[in-house]
Amino acid sequence: MKIILRYKGGAGSGFEDHAGRPGQVGGSVSSGIGSKPKERKIFSLTAQQLQKTTPENELPAIPSDDAFKASWAKHHRGKVTGWGMGKRDYMLRRLRTSAEYQRGIWQGRADKARGLQYSEERTEKSYNLGYHLGYVEYESNRHGWDEATKKKFDEMYVND
Repeated sequence: MKIILRYKGGAGSGFEDHAGRPGQVGGSVSSGIGSKPKERKIFSLTAQQLQKTTPENELPAIPSDDAFKASWAKHHRGKVTGWGMGKRDYMLRRLRTSAEYQRGIWQGRADKARGLQYSEERTEKSYNLGYHLGYVEYESNRHGWDEATKKKFDEMYVND
């Protein structure tokens, strides 16, 4: 059953479905009238996924802007143009190696697959970045999974 929701603007308003009935605005999604809302399932990393991450205390120190500019100029024939984007990319690579990023990306995928609303409940930047990417890019990422991965993910996190 597919329910199309549209937002009714204004103070105190919420959502209503295509027939004008009030919709649910909470953290869980109902799949039809009289059905139970889906509960959140918490993702836990496997041992193999943990082996691929870098512990927080083993990450290299973040260079200062001046040090990064000097390194950038050395690798780009003395030019410093673009160093800001280079540092951004460096910081993203650094965040993506953490276990919190991996936990966040898979939790975002699990929440999106279950139809739950987007929620960043943690303060860790790496977790929130992973959660955002996992939630937003779930459909496109799922197309690249093999059938065994899709089946295992659905059994653990989608099917009740």
